Amino acid sequence: MSKKLVVALAVAAALIAAYLSLSPAGEAPAARPGGAPPAPLVRTAPAREESFTDSIEALGTIRADEAVEITANVSAKVLAVHFNDNQRVDAGALLVELDGASAAARLREAEVVARDDQRLLDHYQALDRTAAVSKTLLAEQRAKAEASAARVAEARAELEDFTIRAPLAGVLGTRRVSPGSLVSPGTPVTTLDAIAALRVDFTVPERWLSQLAPGQAVRASSVAYPGRVFEGRVASIGSRIDPVTRAVPVIAALDNSDRLLRPGMLLDIALLGEPRPVRVVSEQALMREGPALFVYVVDGDGRVERRAVAIGQRRPGLVEIVEGLELGERVIIEGAQKVREGTVVRMADDGVS
Repeated sequence: MSKKLVVALAVAAALIAAYLSLSPAGEAPAARPGGAPPAPLVRTAPAREESFTDSIEALGTIRADEAVEITANVSAKVLAVHFNDNQRVDAGALLVELDGASAAARLREAEVVARDDQRLLDHYQALDRTAAVSKTLLAEQRAKAEASAARVAEARAELEDFTIRAPLAGVLGTRRVSPGSLVSPGTPVTTLDAIAALRVDFTVPERWLSQLAPGQAVRASSVAYPGRVFEGRVASIGSRIDPVTRAVPVIAALDNSDRLLRPGMLLDIALLGEPRPVRVVSEQALMREGPALFVYVVDGDGRVERRAVAIGQRRPGLVEIVEGLELGERVIIEGAQKVREGTVVRMADDGVS
């Protein structure tokens, strides 16, 4: 081998070694003292303060604010029906007319007797001014006139039972009678639900009792209306804890002015507490080892410390840190698998919050 060939091979080897020592970007990585491998590169984020609103989840069943079953009060034949299924009515609306001819006749008879008794009483009172009638006769006639007036009121009330009216505003159910049918006291005519405002019955575990209060905000959702949220307030809290389920019954009032919800529907309930400031970090920073939870904290010198933490509520992408971390401390959110206690790292996000 010639001397020129040896020199050429040596130069080529030196060039290859220099090329291999460079990073893919063409730059040599930062060398550690004593020829140690370079510090691992990680991304960090600081623990920061956010406002969290605690919520208690439950399942609730809707019922109408007011609900009645309308029935007949007397035995009679149905003359006319003045409503349709699922019709919205006002309080006092006429629903059914019954054959009350006999009751109307009794009322007219009572009114005639009452007018005669009142006319005679007026005559006796006029005579009494000149002492032309005894006090006893006047008192007896006054009693007769009052009794006649009471019989008129009784007959009028009986006649009113032959017309069935809506006791409150709401939505009627299915019609159960037809013209010509015979009804008796207790015969169902229809149902009536006041659904402009609804009640939701649900239970809450006793451990949340201290966080319940009348007027507390409630959010409800239904599978029938995906993405729709219905707002409401806690109306009442039960006075007793169920000894079997260890839960307290709660009733919430929901606005249903658009009539979308119906009694009997199942709702997902979220009871909202007061907003509170909390320390949070990215969920990516949270590590688990068995039952223990921890994060990797990076100090000002780039050194890693493993820190046990206790967590509270969660939000999408965030977790509340109850213990183990102070505001502003930086935790590793990417690259944690490359570090351990005491590792010195390089932060790709230096100065970024």
